[in-house]
Amino acid sequence: MPVTTHLMLEQGDIGFGKMQSIFGAARLWGASVAVSYAMQAVVSVLAAGAVLWVWLKPGGYPVKAAALAAGTLLVTPYVVDYDLVLLALPIAWLSWDAMHSAFLPWEKSILFFVWLFPLFARVLSMFASLPLTPLVLALLMLAIVRRGAAAEAVYRSNSQ
Repeated sequence: MPVTTHLMLEQGDIGFGKMQSIFGAARLWGASVAVSYAMQAVVSVLAAGAVLWVWLKPGGYPVKAAALAAGTLLVTPYVVDYDLVLLALPIAWLSWDAMHSAFLPWEKSILFFVWLFPLFARVLSMFASLPLTPLVLALLMLAIVRRGAAAEAVYRSNSQ
């Protein structure tokens, strides 16, 4: 495991442009291994906090499951572009939840963008040095947190 971590993750034997985490983005832009791990740690703590917040609030399982799936992609430093197929889960769960309540402003556009983005993730990272996947994942997590907050507001208004 240490050899794999050193070669694949830290040295980028698979190519930093293929890695879609904040760690990969930092390494692609020339950050040291220590700085890259520190950035990944900050993003991981924020993602875990967002997932925990959504799970502790009243609301449906689809939103909670979407938070967990999106958080998983944000937490790990070793996310390769083909792992973005996991985005289908939070997109489907948020869409299902929205179809049974209502779409929030810009939510359809965000979900469409997140669905379409993996087609361009590798090209943007490898050829344009624009590793945008961490930002797209953060946008998705923000949409999930916003939906969780909306569910909490409905729950509070119904319980009064």
